[in-house]
Amino acid sequence: DKYFFIDNWVKNDYEKFLDLQQEFVDGQEWIIDGNNVSSLEMRYQKADLCLYFNYSKLLCLWRLFCRLFDKDKNIDDRASNCKERVSWKFIKYMWRFDKCVRDSVEELRVKYSSVQFIEINNRKDLQELEFSLEDYLAGKVEEKK
Repeated sequence: DKYFFIDNWVKNDYEKFLDLQQEFVDGQEWIIDGNNVSSLEMRYQKADLCLYFNYSKLLCLWRLFCRLFDKDKNIDDRASNCKERVSWKFIKYMWRFDKCVRDSVEELRVKYSSVQFIEINNRKDLQELEFSLEDYLAGKVEEKK
């Protein structure tokens, strides 16, 4: 949202947005959090790892509303004057998201099979990922010693 919108939920020029995405993925290291389907391949083909968060629709809906009242002020993910909001259009988008993108994601997984893909469906999956990353990072620290 920080790059897709420019101010007060006004959309950025789409070509400019795609150019920004390309700049990011052409960089040495990057993390992109986003669900823009039209730029998905651009990001996926240059990724080492894709984390696909696929929580239940009810949990996502709950968190959508919780964000309205308890947004972490340290998270800088919005363009200027883009206050948290919920619209019926966004709820419908969120509700149908997995169904709309699942085939595209599966095609990318086949086409770019070297990209490690991890699907996270619940808190247990996330905790397992955290533990495995901690072990991985601890091993990297040991290698440097």
